[in-house]
Amino acid sequence: IVPGDVVEVSVGDKIPADIRLIKIFSTTIRIDQSILTGESVSVIKHTDAIPDPRAVNQDKKNILFSGTNVAAGKARGIVIGTGLNTAIGKIRTEMSETEEIKTPLQQKLDEFGEQLSKVISVICVAVWAINIG
Repeated sequence: IVPGDVVEVSVGDKIPADIRLIKIFSTTIRIDQSILTGESVSVIKHTDAIPDPRAVNQDKKNILFSGTNVAAGKARGIVIGTGLNTAIGKIRTEMSETEEIKTPLQQKLDEFGEQLSKVISVICVAVWAINIG
């Protein structure tokens, strides 16, 4: 699948790419997009244009997002994004680029580990010195 391909989806299908709806064959199409937005209820989609180009994913009711599932209905659309150019791909990219910041607990455990290793080293040297002498 590449951008520009026409794809039909129906109940139970997993959306293979980001798709802009062009026709709905059933009365409505409902999409479970909890993987992307965390919404527990499936979302009714439509073919109308979204006037705000800066709309968040939850407001893009004319887009089927890659990785989501069709809960009800049948529709046709045009692929607008695949791979890392999808909404889920952008999230993955952002997550891989973030720095891992240590929590205060992790910092304290690291500090404790260093102190413990120093104490054990001193004890080992002392035991070795006693056994030699």
